[in-house]
Amino acid sequence: MISAPSHRQLLSGNKLFLIILLIIGISSCASGKKVSSAAAVEVVSINQSKPKEDSVVKKPVTFDLETEESVTPSKNNTLPINTSTVVKVENELKDRAYNIAVVLPFNLDQVPLGQYADDTTKVLAVDSRNAVEFYLGCQMAKEKFSGKQLVANVYFLDDKNDSAALEHVFTQKPFPAIDYVVGPMSYDQMPVVAALAKKHQIPVISPLVSSVYLKQNPYFFNATPSFRAQYVFLLKQIRKQYPQLPIEVVYDGTDSLAESVDLLKSAIQSEGFSGIGFKSVDATDDVVKLMATADTSSQRIVLLYSNKGAYIKTLVTKLKSIKNPLFIYTSSAAKSVKGLVDAKYPHDVFVAYPYSSGSLNYKIFATLFEEKYERRPTEIAHQAYDIMLHLFNLLDKKQAFPSAVRLQQVDFENTQSGFDFQPVYNKNGGVDYYDNSFMYLLKAENGVMVEVK
Repeated sequence: MISAPSHRQLLSGNKLFLIILLIIGISSCASGKKVSSAAAVEVVSINQSKPKEDSVVKKPVTFDLETEESVTPSKNNTLPINTSTVVKVENELKDRAYNIAVVLPFNLDQVPLGQYADDTTKVLAVDSRNAVEFYLGCQMAKEKFSGKQLVANVYFLDDKNDSAALEHVFTQKPFPAIDYVVGPMSYDQMPVVAALAKKHQIPVISPLVSSVYLKQNPYFFNATPSFRAQYVFLLKQIRKQYPQLPIEVVYDGTDSLAESVDLLKSAIQSEGFSGIGFKSVDATDDVVKLMATADTSSQRIVLLYSNKGAYIKTLVTKLKSIKNPLFIYTSSAAKSVKGLVDAKYPHDVFVAYPYSSGSLNYKIFATLFEEKYERRPTEIAHQAYDIMLHLFNLLDKKQAFPSAVRLQQVDFENTQSGFDFQPVYNKNGGVDYYDNSFMYLLKAENGVMVEVK
């Protein structure tokens, strides 16, 4: 049984505003007062043991961390703080209920309620909108998983984009033993959560923020493939399709990519790729002169190494005049570039991308989401659904998370994202973090991206 609020009857006018109102009500109703810290949470239990008829819970169990009321205690009521022990990669599979904390920037104390009540056409801040979308995706995952054997408590925390308040919640308040953290959604909050996850040996799944600069943190998981992961994926695709062709990695030498380029070179060495050159090219340089060869019939691979759509667009446009047949590969940053190529563009352009909208599950989820919430889901809502359902399935199947070697995709109805978490090793052989290597290969055709099957 899932105790969760029904949003269907509430959604009219400004849908996001009304959902925000609901969340505010949930966060403050436990103690009868408004919670001023980052402690506001909703607790939703998945598949609780069946209560007696006279004790059926009519509303979701809620609490604030000031009182710690209504929390189902675990076998160990405190976080496992022991910095003297060696960090273990394996997380013990529990027989008790799992506690999952979802950290989102609702910014409930900053929502201008009066303005929205007077004018429902006003738009919520981007962070709050994204938090609500993620929250709704989580709700869909919980409902999808209803009826399974897994018992789990999901805590939704408002981090308010405040690192100090967030750290206070995790370190100062009497919090139940947390098994997994999903979030946060901000670069600014991630160092706090990542450090605490490492200290307390709690896996944290980052839904949107990809960090390749974490060191010796085997409890950090990039759900959205990092910059490094995208290019390792592309190199594997290239060598599978064109095992003998030379590869030129072109990157912006004026950009802050020095460390990232070093990471790519390290990945190239560790993966055993060969025949790869590097060229530092500013967007204003004559890349045609650098890339042109006397033999206009020779095929070549050009890997545009950048996380900036404008730089990729500039170089793709300049490379149009090269007579040699080129196969151009680049990052997900190109996905947002409108009109990257036209019908007369002479070269093939491929893009690594973490999401796909071409599956039947994607369309089914979008339809169900729209029926329930009267709005189309964003990529963030899809991502939340896929992450939570993936985690629920792993725990239900008694699969360790994280795995000492790798965490593979399990059989579940993902909508846009797949997951194949691979360890990224440091020079000493230890795990720096886990990166999602599951991506889709897109091809630019007449200004649109088409998935390559």
